[in-house]
Amino acid sequence: MPFLESSIQKGSADLSDGYPYWMLEKRLFGGAGLSYSYGLEANDFNTKVEAAYFFDDYAEVFQRFSGSVSYRLFNYTALVAGFEIFNQDKFYSNTVQFGLKHSFREKKSRKK
Repeated sequence: MPFLESSIQKGSADLSDGYPYWMLEKRLFGGAGLSYSYGLEANDFNTKVEAAYFFDDYAEVFQRFSGSVSYRLFNYTALVAGFEIFNQDKFYSNTVQFGLKHSFREKKSRKK
C-alpha cells in the first residue's frame, strides 16, 4: 500500500551536533513510501514493513525502514518486536525493540 507523509517540527534549541542529544530548532520534511501488512486484528500473527524516501530541509534526502511483528501467546498477551532505521547522518533515533504486550481487553477471536 503506498503512502505519503510530511512533517514540520519546532524545537526549543538547535543541538544538531548531537550533544547532549540530537535536536533541531526547526525542520520540514516530506516523502512517500510503500507499506505491506499481513494478518488481521483477530489473527495470532501480524506483521508490517515499510520503506520510505523523504526530502528534508536538514539532510536533503533520507530513507526510513521500519517494521513490526506480533504473535498472540494468550488472550491478553502478545510477543512483539519492531525496528525503525534511518540512513541519515547524526540521526540517532534508530531503534530495535523486543517485548511483551499485555492488554486489559480480551482479543477478539476469529470466526470459524
